[in-house]
Amino acid sequence: MIMKEVLDFSFNEKGRDNFIHQKHYHNTCYEVIHIIHGEGSVVLKDKIYPMKNNCIYFINGMDIHYTAPNNPAQYVRSKILINSDFVENVAESTDCHDLIKKIFIQDGGICIELNEKENEIVDKEFKKMSETLKSGSYKKLNIAISLFNIFQYARNHNEEYVKPKSDKISEVLEYINKNIEKKISLDDICKNVHISKYYLCHTFKKNTQISIYDYILSRRISMAKKRLIYTDMTISEIALCCGFSSFAYFSKAFKEAESLTPKQYRKNYSKHE
Repeated sequence: MIMKEVLDFSFNEKGRDNFIHQKHYHNTCYEVIHIIHGEGSVVLKDKIYPMKNNCIYFINGMDIHYTAPNNPAQYVRSKILINSDFVENVAESTDCHDLIKKIFIQDGGICIELNEKENEIVDKEFKKMSETLKSGSYKKLNIAISLFNIFQYARNHNEEYVKPKSDKISEVLEYINKNIEKKISLDDICKNVHISKYYLCHTFKKNTQISIYDYILSRRISMAKKRLIYTDMTISEIALCCGFSSFAYFSKAFKEAESLTPKQYRKNYSKHE
């Protein structure tokens, strides 16, 4: 039985998953994905990382992210989606809060490439978690131990993180996120990144599996969620500072994305004191 703090878990799962090529985010959760086999791209917030064997991705679930394997049928990975409060409470008691902030929060996530020995150990930790969740005792303790053993590799690699892709689409993402609070048009992007509209739309969709407008909207929703949870800004102020053209449009888009109004979402998840 999966403990309530673990929202999703898989060990050495092969084939398509429900979120392949789909933008998504999770409320107040962290996600760790270990790639066993697969090539393609992984989008984390405003960066595109290469999907590679023996890589592990630490993801802030509140930021837009998705995997785009070139061959979904041959895609093999292990992953855990866990409540961020659980992780942060353990981090506070073990003096690891700065590490958690660095790998999950600072940039929406990171990627590290494991050597052969590290890869085997991480695989064993996921296997331990799988066994614990199925029939083990002291679930919270054992899951925490395995997770923080995995987190330790992020500390060991320190600044040796896998770098995001550097290409025109990465430049587009950078421009969008620098100007996310403003009105953004295709003309603005093309002018600043020096590409044609056709190339922009075609290549962006090919590389990220979503349209530019869909990506911009998702980033704005993600920003709004964080402000609803962590600040006392009014909903109108949040709509404005996240780049929405009107309060009505913000409310409609938010409800479609979250199945809750902004007010309901704040009531359910607010951490502002």
